[in-house]
Order: sequence, then C-alpha cells, then structure tokens
Amino acid sequence: MIQAPEHCPLCNGQTLSHREAFHTYDLWRCAGCQGMFWWPFQNPGAEWYQNDSRYHGRNQDPLLDPVDTHQLFLQEKEQERGTLLDVGCGTGNFLAAAQKTGYRVSGIDFDPDAVRVAREIFHLEDVHVGDVDQLSMAHKTYNKVTFFEVLEHLDQPNAFLKSVKGLLSPGGCIALSVPDAEAWHPFQLHDKPPRHLTRWTKEALRLFLQRHGFQVVRIVQKPVTLQQLITKFHFWTQSYLSFNLVSRVRQTQVSSQGSRPAGIPSRSVVWAKRLAKMKDWMLFFFPAVAVWMYLQLAHKHSSGLYVFAKRVD
Repeated sequence: MIQAPEHCPLCNGQTLSHREAFHTYDLWRCAGCQGMFWWPFQNPGAEWYQNDSRYHGRNQDPLLDPVDTHQLFLQEKEQERGTLLDVGCGTGNFLAAAQKTGYRVSGIDFDPDAVRVAREIFHLEDVHVGDVDQLSMAHKTYNKVTFFEVLEHLDQPNAFLKSVKGLLSPGGCIALSVPDAEAWHPFQLHDKPPRHLTRWTKEALRLFLQRHGFQVVRIVQKPVTLQQLITKFHFWTQSYLSFNLVSRVRQTQVSSQGSRPAGIPSRSVVWAKRLAKMKDWMLFFFPAVAVWMYLQLAHKHSSGLYVFAKRVD
C-alpha cells in the first residue's frame, strides 16, 4: 500500500489523492490547493542538472533569440520599463532581448557555464551565479522579476516566492512559465522527477500566487506549434534518424581551434543547423500535422502555461 505524505508541501493541506507512479516517486494531488507534487519532494542539486544533457546542451548550443514565453512577456501591455531580474537566466537570450527593449537587466543562475556564455555571447554584465536568497540579503529591489521554467524544479516553492516578492518594488510584477499539467501525455516524458517536482494547472497557479499576495493579470495556455512537434519528433527518433551533423561540424571547429570559441556560432555551424532543420521538416512535417490536428480535436493543444501577475500587498 502506498503511504501518503502527511501534508501538501504547497499549502499544508491533508486531503491528498494518488495520481501516478514513476520509479521510486509518486505523484499526489492536493484537494485544497489543486497543486500536484512528486514524493519524495527533493531537488537533486545543481550538480545533477549540470550533468543532465537537457541543460548541459544549452551551453554548447545556446539559443540566440527569445522563446515564445519570453515574447509574451515583452509584448505585455504594461509598457513601463525599469529594472528586471531574471531568475534562472540560463545563457541570457531573454535578458539580451529585454535589454534591447529598454530594461536594465540582471540575471542569476545556478550554472557557472551558462553564466559564462551569457557574458561572452550576449555581453551581459550583471549576470551572476547565485540564488534569490543571496540577492535578498543585498536589499535591492526590481520593477519586474521573471522566472521561466523554474518553479517546477523547486522543493521549497513557498520560500522561493516569498523571496521573489521581497525583491519586488511596491506594485512590481512577476512573469513565469511552467509545463501544463493538462498537456498531451507524450509532452510530459521529461516532466518527471528528479528533474521536475511539481505539476501545475491554471487554477492551481492562480491559487498559489494569490496566497502569496499576487493578483494574476493573465494566464495563457501556450498552444502547440508545428515547429514544437517537429522538434519532438526529432528527439523521439534521434537514436536512429539523426546524423549528428551539427555536432560533427562543431567538433571539427573545436578541434581545429583547440577550444570552443566564444561568441556567435561560425558560418559552418549556422549552415549545419539550417540543413538539419530542413531535414527535420522534410521527414516530420506530415506526422506533425497529423498530431497537431489530433491535439486540437482532443483539446490537448497546450504545451505550457505563462503567467503575468502583480504584487498587491
């Protein structure tokens, strides 16, 4: 018989129902806050993530443009620009885009290599290895604090949000994104422990933020795009359909120069990426269209949640 935790780590509620099992973990849902969490509820630590290919790879091949959730934030109607802190800034593609729109940007991340890339490629100066507790001790505040794809990793989400609130100026705003608990099941293959510790629905996020003194301005379910589906097909089939063209070209470049060069990727790497993308579209376009149509009919067309909220106390 599965032993339930004594209480919900999100709200201390005690009415819990078992939803799913994964290896030595169990997914529980709290009737009080509607949040879902994996038990044991423990973050594996920075070293685990640094050795995880999904995070290590971002440093070797950093995104140069903001992703969809970043664009949603940059398009917010509230146009006042000021100071912005991005928690979990990664390699800095979002901060670079925000800086171009007029924000005075700062960023923190647990990964020293990602911070190095942010400085070398995007020339960001105020990015550091650290966490929100360290910033709280500095008594500095920001007009906006963002944390994209961060909340689901935390084993102390309440303490984290309390620290984030303390970093906000009066009336300041936050923006965040998380995977959608109602997404199509194959999209949740990596939404499991120890990588992720919580799952969120729109209502669970709303209740969580309200308990911490935030008014939700809007919550958006990010629609699945054809490009996302084609990328999924690429990873699902890479063990037997991938030629590793980009990796081979990059390795040749590194071998000839003795180390990975800092800065924008070389022309050969750019062309290798374009060819790899063309290959994926040719192979997976029709399967992706079929899946996209199915998701629309099944009402499983969300890939994640984006939230914009304002501090009210």
